[in-house]
Amino acid sequence: ETDVGLVRAGLVGLTKLPAPEAAPQLTKLLTHPLADLRGLAATALAKAGSTRQAPLIAALMEDRQANVRVAALAALRQLGVTNHPRIREALLAGVEDDQAEVREEAAHALGELGLEEGQAGLQRLLLDDYATVRRGAAEALGILANPTSLPTFAEFFGVERDLETRLAGILAVGLIGDPAGLTVLKPLLNAAEATVRTRTVVAMGELGGKPAVEAILPALRDRHGEVRYHAAVALGQLGDPSVLSALRLLLEDPDPFVLRGLVRALGNFQHPKARSLLESAEANLRLAEEQRRLADKSPERDAGRQGERGPGWGGLIGALSRPRVWGVIGASLALLLAVWIFWPRRMETPMTGEAGRGAGRPSGAGLPVSE
Repeated sequence: ETDVGLVRAGLVGLTKLPAPEAAPQLTKLLTHPLADLRGLAATALAKAGSTRQAPLIAALMEDRQANVRVAALAALRQLGVTNHPRIREALLAGVEDDQAEVREEAAHALGELGLEEGQAGLQRLLLDDYATVRRGAAEALGILANPTSLPTFAEFFGVERDLETRLAGILAVGLIGDPAGLTVLKPLLNAAEATVRTRTVVAMGELGGKPAVEAILPALRDRHGEVRYHAAVALGQLGDPSVLSALRLLLEDPDPFVLRGLVRALGNFQHPKARSLLESAEANLRLAEEQRRLADKSPERDAGRQGERGPGWGGLIGALSRPRVWGVIGASLALLLAVWIFWPRRMETPMTGEAGRGAGRPSGAGLPVSE
């Protein structure tokens, strides 16, 4: 087919519907003069599961167009093969690419393919100039779960300002699962964002052990209810009976959400002391929920909601029932009537006779024209 438009349309179709029998034609298109067709051909080969063509797709990492290199990395990630030196070289080359979108795709590919050789490159990307690249590197390092990356994460948290990227890093440290990660995570319990503190508590719970319990305990006094909730749940999952005295402090928490977390946490303990605490927590939760329900129905709250919606018909009827309002309306109507009566108007008096017939007629109008 010589019509480029038809070729492009056919490739787009093959990126959605796998066609292994088209592999020979798709392989030829990997060297097509148009960059978008080369990228589409790589994507279509991946969709078809053509693992034999993976080394040829890897060769596209030498392409001058960044979008083609991104397509090649995505195709290699989808094919899931790393058993050829050329493929591994292509993946590692992506980490050093001069285009951010290529480095980001390379990070995702290295993580999903579990290529340990990319550990050093991913750690460099964790300090990249672009947040999306750093986020991809953090996610990949979490999948690889190699504790050697923890010192780099400590440096990363010291300088990272993008919220989503920091959250990805916290999740990664939790996935690595090494107790040394507690040292990396502890400073984040003082972060300004409640979301960061919450994610940190959850990650600490994943690390386990007595040091994790001690690190989480201060979060029970956090000013944000969501952090207290997850701290209680994490301590419950760790199951150390020594925390029951600390969990008792949450019995007086006014937030029903936190009390739910306390009930959930206490349900994980088999200790006799935990059972009595659980009964008290369930009773306090019912009381707090009832108080919240009554507060939602209070007149003051209804008045506040009414104020947010505006006075409505009830407010209008109430205003019209006041004598002063009717006095103002009456005065306004009297003023309008006086204006209508005394406003100067042009009076036209009918005239009779010749003078009357000629009045208002333009000069010469209606006179016979002489011959």
